[in-house]
Amino acid sequence: MRKTTMAKMGFRGRRPPQRGQAEGARWRRRRREARERRNLQRRRSDSSPAEA
Repeated sequence: MRKTTMAKMGFRGRRPPQRGQAEGARWRRRRREARERRNLQRRRSDSSPAEA
């Protein structure tokens, strides 16, 4: 559900118009870094108490 919501948001104007290959790659990389950072925080917050 979360994945589809993100995808929909991405296609509904959040994503800038394509301005060549380099631009798209930079945008994708930024998005991926942000997602990884969020995942790291979430994993750290909800898995450490569960493991302990």
